[in-house]
Amino acid sequence: MQWLFPAGRILLGLTFILDAGWNIATYDLRAAYLDLVGAPHFLTILTAVVFAICGAALIANYKIRITPYPLAAILILMSLVLLTDVNGKGIGEYPAEFQIEVLFKEWLVHLTIVAALVFLANQSLPEGGASPMREMTMAGRAGRAMIGGYFIINALWQWYYIDIRIEHIVASGGTGTSLPYIIGFQIIFGLLVAAGIALKYSAPPLMLIITVSTIVVHGNISETSPYPANLQIHQWFVKSAVLAGLVLVLGQDLARARPAAEKGNRLHPA
Repeated sequence: MQWLFPAGRILLGLTFILDAGWNIATYDLRAAYLDLVGAPHFLTILTAVVFAICGAALIANYKIRITPYPLAAILILMSLVLLTDVNGKGIGEYPAEFQIEVLFKEWLVHLTIVAALVFLANQSLPEGGASPMREMTMAGRAGRAMIGGYFIINALWQWYYIDIRIEHIVASGGTGTSLPYIIGFQIIFGLLVAAGIALKYSAPPLMLIITVSTIVVHGNISETSPYPANLQIHQWFVKSAVLAGLVLVLGQDLARARPAAEKGNRLHPA
């Protein structure tokens, strides 16, 4: 499983590169969002440039001690610009009844991506790359806790709005009957991931949940979708980044557990 941690790093970098391309492809639409809050259009170009350059650095395992932080900074900056108006001006395509939910969920997922970036930076080596073998620091534990906490908060939010969530799932072609179980699994496994307990068993179910739920809820970009197509595609990128954070956490845990097991076998041969 030594490949798992690099896979998470590459996936995280790739999501930023793809999101950079999507920023440019939808420049006019993003300019309209920025106009709604009175922000300058160059922020779209700035975001795309930072995402592309730093995302490529993550994939190349280059300057990992530094490159996650510009990504985190631009995420927080754009969240402050577009996601702080309680009337939803920065997310103009959503109906009024969904605006508070969208603002909350976008902040939650963006902060979770920041947590994944902090976790990755925690694993940086002096020579520039990242390794799962580096000792965990307080910042790394905090990043892992936020990644697990995302699923707990998301589950509680889904429970509070369970009727609306089921409507969205049905509108996307699902049934919604499994949602209460998924909510419970997210809370249980999210707590375990946040605490760093049994990651070998607690992280994979969350990976499955976020992948399947993204396909079911955000896979439909037709006119029948409950969400605008542009924002459906945006969800692919942010949920992939959260998935990458889970892969990083699991990869780090498995990589460090293997040498410990091998050392134990040498001390206690059969």
